[in-house]
This record gives sequence, structure tokens and C-alpha cells, in this order.
Amino acid sequence: MFSQSETVDELGGRQAFVAIADELFPGTSVLQSRARYLIFIPWLCRRAAANPNPRAKLDRLERTLIGKFLEDDTVDAADRLTGLIGREAGPKVKQLPSTAYWSGLTRWEILQRPGTISDALLSTTADLRRRNDAEELADRVVSTWHPGVGVAPKDFLDGSIDGGFELRTGEAAWLLERWQRTAEGSLLTHLAESEDPLTGAAAPWLEPAAADAPARMRAVLLDAERFSLALEGGQRLYRLLVAEEYLRAGLQGVPVDLDAIRSGIDAWVDRAAARHQLFDGWDTAEFWSFLRSRNPRISIPTEKFFDAWFGTLRRQAFEGLADDTSLRDIVDAREVALKKPSQSRLKNPKMLAAWRGNEPPLITYRWAQVCQLVNDVHRGLGVVDVRP
Repeated sequence: MFSQSETVDELGGRQAFVAIADELFPGTSVLQSRARYLIFIPWLCRRAAANPNPRAKLDRLERTLIGKFLEDDTVDAADRLTGLIGREAGPKVKQLPSTAYWSGLTRWEILQRPGTISDALLSTTADLRRRNDAEELADRVVSTWHPGVGVAPKDFLDGSIDGGFELRTGEAAWLLERWQRTAEGSLLTHLAESEDPLTGAAAPWLEPAAADAPARMRAVLLDAERFSLALEGGQRLYRLLVAEEYLRAGLQGVPVDLDAIRSGIDAWVDRAAARHQLFDGWDTAEFWSFLRSRNPRISIPTEKFFDAWFGTLRRQAFEGLADDTSLRDIVDAREVALKKPSQSRLKNPKMLAAWRGNEPPLITYRWAQVCQLVNDVHRGLGVVDVRP
């Protein structure tokens, strides 16, 4: 959900979203797109570390990598362009791969000396000096990068991109081993270990391979679906409130179809009603305790806001939901409390005029990114034989 640049955390769900996503898929982020970046980045850091200004050198190397992917027609376009950071902007892209993947490199202990990118470059430089000074001594010291990343081909970036994003069998097996060792019991590892390919389900709780995940992950998946339903309901009602205010103000920057927005709420109601059993006997106190064990900063107002939606879902109080005064007031008050009146679309005409009218996305906890990472590993291991 929060991967889109224009998406704002209008109702304060991001902290819960991140806590759940990190539990299911530790080390991932909405910026990750292809698994082989986890090998490319250490290769680039090693090359950059030999330069007098390693940080600037790494920047140049990453932009060179983007350019090579765009240009190298010896690699199938479907593979080298799918998930490429900089596919649209090219080498001038602002978000470079190292930043996007640093959480994974750290969490999965591919980076064996945790720290910032600059820290890693300094320690990689020290690795090179030790190896040059005393090969035998160097072998006894923990290096900055896990040895499983291997050694970059001599012509990497100069003459080729080493086959693009396709993981070699050994690389895929190594990455699976990293997940097994550092994210044992997670849904990420369970899916990667599966002997069956992912089906392309729209959400992790719809993926058949998740049905026999460890019990703890199945429980988190149920919480993930519950929170997704509640947050989507709030987002859809908020969109209706803003759309109504937009029309009252006589604004015309974006087309507004109130009937379509209300139809979206009706469709959400149908899906929520079909899943009402999710909320039978559910202990919300345990849910909030779990979230705060991951992020103690989750506030009581956040808990109260979403508990109001959980209550609506539990009671199946869907009749006339789009016009429910209580829920409308709760959503209105929540946005104002989070943003203050000066930044509220419902209170500040300038903020209202900047509204783009976006349809709320399905909230799936980095699922699209996880599917791509797992599919990359599966292809390397021969679990699937289709291209991305």
C-alpha cells in the first residue's frame, strides 16, 4: 500500500502495517523488486571500496548498473527490465538499489557487520587491506560480506551484467539458506521452501502455499487480513468524505463519481460480510499487544480508531455504512488529529484542492515484492520454469 509515492497514511495505519509485514516477511521492503540485487550490491561495494572516495564511486557504479540493464540486449528483456530500479528514470533515478535493499542485506546477515552504507564501505576497504597484507590472517577475520555472495566476474559492468536478474542455482540455494537461518519460521521462508510455485494470488492469505505455514504465521496472516479489511473500510469512507467536500467546494481538478465511490464501499461490504467469521471470538487486546511488542509507539488513539472498525466488522453493522454518522465522525476526527487542521483535506481548502482522487489499494503487506523475490529463488532452484 505505502509503496506509491502519492499514497499518504491518511488514517495512521502505517505502523501496524509495518509491524505485520515485518513479522510475515522480515527484511523485505516495498522498494525491493529482484532477488539478485542482494548479490549485485555487495559486488559493487567491493569494487567501490578500492576507490579513494568509495561512497561517490558506489553511486556511479549503481547508476552504471542501471544503464547496463537498459542497454544489454544479450539478456532477455522480460527478465532484465522486470523489477529494474530506474527502468523509467534511467541512471538519473533518485532511489538507488543499495538504499532499497539495505534492510534485507542487514536482516538476512548478508552484510555481516551491520551499519550504514558508509560504514560498510569503510569496513570493506579494511577487508581489502587485510587481504592484501596477510592472506592467511584475513581468512580468520569475519569479512563485511557473507562469502556466499561470491566474486563478481572480471568483466561485470565493463562487458556484461552477468546474465541479468536470473539467479544461478547456487545463488538461489544460498539465498534460501540465508532466509532459513535468519528468518526461520517466517512466511517468507516457508514460501521459498515450498516445492510448488506461487499461484499469483492477490494477497498472502489467498496463497495456497500459505495454508500449511507454521501455526504462528497462520495466526499472523489472519490478523493481517483483519487489519487489511478494517483499514480499507476506513480508507474508502474517508475517500467518500473528501469527494463530497471536493464537490461542495466546486473543485474540478479531478473527475469525481460519487456513485462509483459508493459502489466501491458496497463491494468492500460484500467482501467483509463474506469473511465475518474472521472476527468471531477474536481477541483485539492480544492483537494490540502483539503490535506494541514490535512497535511500542503505536498509540491508544490508533487502537481506538481501528477498534471501532473491528467492532463494525464483528457486528456486521453494514447497513447504510456509507452514511453512518458515527463512522463518518470517527474518520473525520482521525484525519484532523493526525494531520492537524492545517494539513487536513477536510478542513483546509488548499489541501482539498490537491487531492488526486485515488482508489484505495488492496493492503497486502509487500506481497507483490515478496512474490517476485520468492519467484526468483524458485526459478533458480528449478521450482518454476516460467519467466517473470
